[in-house]
Amino acid sequence: MARGPLHVGSILLVVFFITASAGLAQSRPSDALFNQLAAQKGITTMSFSQNFIDMIDMDISDDDSESQKVTGPLQEIKMTICNEEEAPGWGRKIEEYMQRKPFREVETEDEEDDCRIFVNRKGKKIEACHVLFQGDKTLVMLSFFGEFKVEDVDQIKRKARDLK
Repeated sequence: MARGPLHVGSILLVVFFITASAGLAQSRPSDALFNQLAAQKGITTMSFSQNFIDMIDMDISDDDSESQKVTGPLQEIKMTICNEEEAPGWGRKIEEYMQRKPFREVETEDEEDDCRIFVNRKGKKIEACHVLFQGDKTLVMLSFFGEFKVEDVDQIKRKARDLK
């Protein structure tokens, strides 16, 4: 009988750790959106880890400028493609989600206005940059996670346009 309470305590401890780790797995404000999108027909989401990004040696250089490698601060890239015919209304839902706090839409110096950029800040740093491209029947969202400066947003936008 002495083992009963210890056994129940062990089970509670295991349940606590599982619950705590599940909470950590959804630590970014956009994770709730990505979880909703994962179950939707007509929406494809791909995630690229820092190891994969390092492997493809991604840089954000222009032809006329010095090459700048994206390494340290870039932790992950997610690409979401929403086919409006197969997932009606979800493009609008994604945009509405991005318009809520803690996200903030930012303007860039780039003259081409074919996308919208939403950032999530933590102090002076940007933790996430979401670039949305709306086509006639498809919405593409490229999400960059890491630790960026405001000055990096224009370069991220140009790179997102290339990846699109």
